[in-house]
Amino acid sequence: MRFLGFVTVFLVIAAWQERENKLMFSTAITGLFLCAAFFAMESRQPNWIIISLVVAWAVSGLVTLWLAVSKVLYFLRRKMKHS
Repeated sequence: MRFLGFVTVFLVIAAWQERENKLMFSTAITGLFLCAAFFAMESRQPNWIIISLVVAWAVSGLVTLWLAVSKVLYFLRRKMKHS
């Protein structure tokens, strides 16, 4: 449980430092939702809270995936244009 606390603090600091970089910020927020879900499971919260956190984690993960794919596609388009 202490390790999860350290990971949470690290993710909060990473999210704050990378708030200008959308992809890194989204990745840190996704990790925070996952840590919150683990904390909720450990503290025996009601199922609806855990399910809500897992859904938020999944949506945040999809946003992160979308940001990563769009960044890669932008890079490839730029590279093809300059070739």
